[in-house]
Amino acid sequence: MISSPKEAAASKEKVFPVFKNRKEMGDFGQKLGFRKIEEFESALDSVQQREKLVEALRKSDPKLNGQVDALINHLKINRQEITRKESWYKKVLKFPGRMVSKTWETVKKHPVAAALVLAALAAAGVAGTYYLAANWEGFLAKLGAQTAVKGAEAIGPATKIAPQIDLAPFLEGAPQAEGFIP
Repeated sequence: MISSPKEAAASKEKVFPVFKNRKEMGDFGQKLGFRKIEEFESALDSVQQREKLVEALRKSDPKLNGQVDALINHLKINRQEITRKESWYKKVLKFPGRMVSKTWETVKKHPVAAALVLAALAAAGVAGTYYLAANWEGFLAKLGAQTAVKGAEAIGPATKIAPQIDLAPFLEGAPQAEGFIP
């Protein structure tokens, strides 16, 4: 007996399809002659429509040879997995809104505590800014970007790299800055 679609996919005969979403399952149902996915899903559970489903499965794949019941069980499990995935996805999509609403409810219930938390966050932001400004090189070293800064400093200005390039034709009519060395 097949206990999951993964086992069915790993079977040697590869007879049982595995659906990633409801659309794929609906397309399979249409191939079997069911107009809507709801008809196909109800045929999986209904004793009365099971005959129609079995006949459609036999017509679609003559290799089944007595595995129709196992395939129907597999399709039920696959449908349950798709339903669970859709339910989980809907919950995940609701999470950011739910998080904001719960935070707002807490702020309304405890305005003083919320003000203290905001003040602490602001203070931490200011302290972090001063820390980063004072220890910029140490921060870059932790990120591994200090070597890039040292490399840029080692290269130096462009005039030291390519003094042979005559920049005068490019600078005609351009405002001159003090201390510019062409």
